[in-house]
Amino acid sequence: MKASPAADFERLYALGTGFQVAEILFAAIRLGFFSALAAGPVTGKSLAKKLNLSPDALGRFMFALKNLGLIEERNGACIKTPLSKNYLGAAEAENYSDMLIHLETLKSSWANLSYSLKKGTMHAPRKEALADYPRQLKRFLSAMHAYGAVKSAAICRLFPLHRYRHLLDIGGGMGTYAVAFAQKNSRLQATVFDLETVVPHAKKYIRQCGMGRRVSVAHGECRSDPFPGNDYDLVLLSNILHIYAPGDARSIIKKAARALQSSGTLLIHDYIAGCGDQVLVSLFDMTMLVGTPEGRCHARTDLCQWMKAAGLSRIRTKAVNAGTSIMWGIKK
Repeated sequence: MKASPAADFERLYALGTGFQVAEILFAAIRLGFFSALAAGPVTGKSLAKKLNLSPDALGRFMFALKNLGLIEERNGACIKTPLSKNYLGAAEAENYSDMLIHLETLKSSWANLSYSLKKGTMHAPRKEALADYPRQLKRFLSAMHAYGAVKSAAICRLFPLHRYRHLLDIGGGMGTYAVAFAQKNSRLQATVFDLETVVPHAKKYIRQCGMGRRVSVAHGECRSDPFPGNDYDLVLLSNILHIYAPGDARSIIKKAARALQSSGTLLIHDYIAGCGDQVLVSLFDMTMLVGTPEGRCHARTDLCQWMKAAGLSRIRTKAVNAGTSIMWGIKK
């Protein structure tokens, strides 16, 4: 049935106003709005004084947050809804605020989309952004940890993790996936492999989880440095291949396969064209265009071809959630 002009208008209008919703969410997190509600109901007047905001403007802002389902009013005071109570605010165990602020940092790259469409690559980053690398790395790792906590739990439900005893997590960040997998499978030993600047963050997180005896960390760059050993029955490439051009991604898959024992499994987790929510895959692909020199979302058919060329067979694919999917194959 053909959509009416009014329905078409509403659809396009909703697409065009998406940035406004994001800006409201980002501002609420930046201002500490949800953290201010952590202790319980607060009046708008008290919030305005605590956050040093205009009472009138805050009232209008709260009206927007209420209509977005992030707060509600009770007896003249403002409280969190289950969504914001569970996931937004510094006091929450599963805090997605860092992940959302990471999305906000992508705005400067997205502002150069026209440039990237003309040149086929990202706009050169500002010097001040490069100088701020240590702080950016910490914030990025925190965001990816929150993201990875949800993704790893979903993968544990979808993938037969109980079969494996020795994992190599390439580009494993803070060790989010390695720790989650080891907690799920009490017989699994894991090694996280990432850049030297990332290693201290990984060691700290692994130590905090009490997993130091079963999860170790090694540093190196996945293209140029050797992996620590070649006796793994499971190798994970989670959200790493999209950073690289097709030739490099193919080489990383081949190198990862060499680290496997015979009959071992290579597990890829990524935004994959041809699998999962393709709207989110396409948006992430644009993020790679504007934010990396050569990154992109690789197609399922290409990944399958590269895996077969690396000596892998019985390749399977499953959608995870929020746009990502897993693919895995067995080394002959």
